[in-house]
Amino acid sequence: IVATNPHSGASQYHAVDPAAVSDQRLVSPAVVLPTGENPVVLKFWHVPNLEVSGTTACFDGGILEVSTNGGGTWTQVPNASLLVGPYRGAVSTSFSNPLAGLQAWCGNSAYFQTVADISAYAGQTAQFRLRLGSDSSVTGPGWDIDDVLVQSCVADSMPFLDGFESNDMSAWSV
Repeated sequence: IVATNPHSGASQYHAVDPAAVSDQRLVSPAVVLPTGENPVVLKFWHVPNLEVSGTTACFDGGILEVSTNGGGTWTQVPNASLLVGPYRGAVSTSFSNPLAGLQAWCGNSAYFQTVADISAYAGQTAQFRLRLGSDSSVTGPGWDIDDVLVQSCVADSMPFLDGFESNDMSAWSV
């Protein structure tokens, strides 16, 4: 948690984009998703200021994943479920990025919002993972993430309570 580029408040989560192969993961606490309140969405603001590959692809990239079995397996939230703020393009299969071939975010230098439809997981306990993969060359400024929340049609819930303002990451794992 840093205070260099928050979307709101005084701090945000920041992941570095090194000039080396890396697979970084920010894992949320478990969230019980409501039923009968569709749509259920995960919203967050972010700046994936990561190395691009041309105008529609990435060398380094960030993705959103979901698990409904306590982190045993993870599934990428597909572009079709991203109602706002879709992935930019595929991660290059060159230079050993662990996310090679996956759709990802990269190349943005200003905050934008992503809204993911997670209604398919309603009634389940889910965890969300924001994952940054980097390749073997070229560094970038990194990925800033802020104001993460789960929202449904009837009720709002903010399992991430304070948008990283308290600097308390005790329920998160990296």
